[in-house]
Amino acid sequence: SFLLSAIVSSALVGIAGSFLPFDKEIEQIIYCASFAAMSASYSFSETSIILFLPLILYIVFKLFKTSFLGFGGKLGAMAFVSNLIIIFLLEGVDL
Repeated sequence: SFLLSAIVSSALVGIAGSFLPFDKEIEQIIYCASFAAMSASYSFSETSIILFLPLILYIVFKLFKTSFLGFGGKLGAMAFVSNLIIIFLLEGVDL
């Protein structure tokens, strides 16, 4: 099904990214971007939006990498925030 293929695709991107000769931070961004794109595939139908997502994620990662200390949750939180930013940019925010 779609969910299983999205999970396997994200895992394969994460594994492939770990073998590239980058530092640990870039490996984290690659894996997090694959997770964010997997989540965004449910919300956005246009591929161009999903391809723009890693840029937003990179900015969020650089801005908040010192704010998330400890283990667990930081990459998922950054993927979630990146998706929210895209939604807010597309739909606007009514506060």
